[in-house]
Amino acid sequence: YVSLENPEERRFAHEDPKGFLSRYPKGAILDEIQRAPELLSYLQEILDGGKSRFVITGSQNLLLAQGISQTLAGRLGIFLVLPLSRAEKEGRRLSDPGKARFTGRGRPRKPTLLEEMFYGGFPEPSAKPKIRDHWHSAYIQSYLERDVRDLLKVQDLQTFQRFLGLAAGRSGQLLNMASLALDTGISEAQCRRWIALLQASEIAFLLPPFFENINKRLVKSPKLFLVDSGLQCHLLGIPNPAALDRHPLLGAVFETFMVNEIRKCLLNQGQRPREFFFRDKTGVEVDYLLDGGTTVLGIEFKASATLAPEHFRNLEKWRDWRGNRKTEGILFHGGDTERELRGFQAVPYWRL
Repeated sequence: YVSLENPEERRFAHEDPKGFLSRYPKGAILDEIQRAPELLSYLQEILDGGKSRFVITGSQNLLLAQGISQTLAGRLGIFLVLPLSRAEKEGRRLSDPGKARFTGRGRPRKPTLLEEMFYGGFPEPSAKPKIRDHWHSAYIQSYLERDVRDLLKVQDLQTFQRFLGLAAGRSGQLLNMASLALDTGISEAQCRRWIALLQASEIAFLLPPFFENINKRLVKSPKLFLVDSGLQCHLLGIPNPAALDRHPLLGAVFETFMVNEIRKCLLNQGQRPREFFFRDKTGVEVDYLLDGGTTVLGIEFKASATLAPEHFRNLEKWRDWRGNRKTEGILFHGGDTERELRGFQAVPYWRL
């Protein structure tokens, strides 16, 4: 293992790439590889020889870095490492979000839902809640200074930071590019570029709408999600878990939290989720869909700890819209109740 944040190691890699790599004839873990992109061309030659394997890691998307022309296409596998899932933090086996069924197990004593959403999945604020504000502030600052300004040449960091906060307020909602651009004070074209930047730097992702005609998935408004509910709470200025309980965006934060939990469950098992949401012209919406090919699983999220029949209404309409095609549905909620209602499973969030 070698970190290219170390000035001496980085200088050696810059001045003598071949000599630097010759120290690792059987391979190595090269951390923060974007700090020495010239190594990639020499790695290509080594990998083509078939005698060494390397793990290259970095806190930035490698393809964003300026000056990187060698991407090692065809010679590597790419793993997206998101913030920690609940399963990782608790040291247990991964769950399958499509099989979160009755188990008969009681709920172990764990942090409350509000605490889990508020602190999020990044390791430091999860393990050390007292440094949460300081850590998130430093994370945003380093993101602005290194990824946004130095790598991507965005000069107006103050406007970009305002854009980031406004994007946090829209996480879990339909993305209205014109509205976001107007509120930020930038052009719609600039807003599109900055949304693409958030995607490329793994700060946010877009969830496409579901249509039977696959081409329509590309032309309708997607939903915007940040990759971590703790980061979302920080950007929204929510000071503590109790304030989150009273916040008007509690439902959107819960949806952000749960969608990311499902994505982490799947990605950590080596699966690339085929994920969508459903919304018809009348406004009926199913929060999240997993397309398994023969079956499309509809998933709704309700932060409430109390179940009500109307919570299943959109899943019922989704099933009617699908007709006789195989359709399943789960409602994840903020309580402890497990039951089946109207042909759907009601499952506590902590089953994931």
